[in-house]
Amino acid sequence: MTTFSLSRSRKISRRGTTTIAVLAAAVLLTACGGGGDHSSNHGAAQTTQANESSPINAHDPWVKAAASGNSALFGTLANNSDKDITITAVSSPAAGSVQMHETKKDASGAMVMSEVKGGFKIPAHGQHELKPGGDHIMLMGLKGALKAGEQVEFTAMTSDGGSFKVTAPVKDFSGANENYDHGTASPTDHDHGDHDHSGHDHGDGKHEGHDHMHGSGKAASSAAHS
Repeated sequence: MTTFSLSRSRKISRRGTTTIAVLAAAVLLTACGGGGDHSSNHGAAQTTQANESSPINAHDPWVKAAASGNSALFGTLANNSDKDITITAVSSPAAGSVQMHETKKDASGAMVMSEVKGGFKIPAHGQHELKPGGDHIMLMGLKGALKAGEQVEFTAMTSDGGSFKVTAPVKDFSGANENYDHGTASPTDHDHGDHDHSGHDHGDGKHEGHDHMHGSGKAASSAAHS
């Protein structure tokens, strides 16, 4: 009986030692795994915290292809700052002048576009959409044909004294042919090149389509003089 009890005691002791060893290994493995996860999460946090040179970003910008005359920039402008920012002016080497336009219905129900004198205001952490039939940035008096696949550069000035650049691809698009409302910019305020409207009866005072408007497209708007 004494021998049996001693043998059983040794077996229990060995089992206890084995169990302790397994538990210790599990604790060590868990600790190592936890350290690995912490390192991975820290790396992901650094990746998502991108520092932009400007608080304004342009998402999916594009420009309508045009052989001559005028065209427009579309896309979405996002403000990543904590304050409202207004785009006060835009320029491009591809055009004689660039204006910010809005599109609204006139008294007859026709869609007409006119210059936004104060510029586009983008709310803090908000967006401003530029789309055909709505607000857009218009290139007036193209210096050359804009063909699909080419790139057009823009520089925009903002109310906080900063600026940002946008490079947009040119795409074929059959829309964006709204009329121009001359109620805010009379025909004589623009240089129409060979097609001088100052001596013509404009009827309803509107010109059809982006490609027909303004001839050379040079604008002497009040925004340009300010």
